[in-house]
Amino acid sequence: MLRTFQTPQVHDGLICLENVLVGLPERNLRSLPAAWFRRLAMMKAERARWEVAAGALEFVGLVKKIHEPGGSLSYGERRRLELARVYAGRPRVLLLDEPAAGLNHRETVELVELLLRWRAQGGPALLIVEHKIDFLERICDRVVVMELGRKIAEGTAAQVWADPKVQDAYLGRLAESA
Repeated sequence: MLRTFQTPQVHDGLICLENVLVGLPERNLRSLPAAWFRRLAMMKAERARWEVAAGALEFVGLVKKIHEPGGSLSYGERRRLELARVYAGRPRVLLLDEPAAGLNHRETVELVELLLRWRAQGGPALLIVEHKIDFLERICDRVVVMELGRKIAEGTAAQVWADPKVQDAYLGRLAESA
């Protein structure tokens, strides 16, 4: 299980490739053959890590910025860099904490397309905390609505948006007729 944060967590002083490498585990080379060929095995393992990181940057559309510092990226690019880091980690479950927060309409659409493409490749189960309804409608099969830590509705997007408890929670209670 991996997660992203509401505000993208990027190491400003590291280049994009290094930002992704930070999230990739190093392989232990403790077997007897690995000890004999440690240098060769380490080089091979490191090369594989770099290829995975570069592939993740390509997947999210940042391969042209592979050598750019994380601090030079726009907010939307920072979000994609964080997604490249979790993509490279190949999680089975991914928690996205308000992934569309701070993104404009175009960036939000691109994020939906990226997540749908990942899912089509057999990507992880997504657990998304989000307030942008249009984003959720495009990406989620099931929606759970919480209010004050309690579940008040669950179902398809259309089902939960039509639920009076959800409407009350998000639009306020309708004023009673006088």
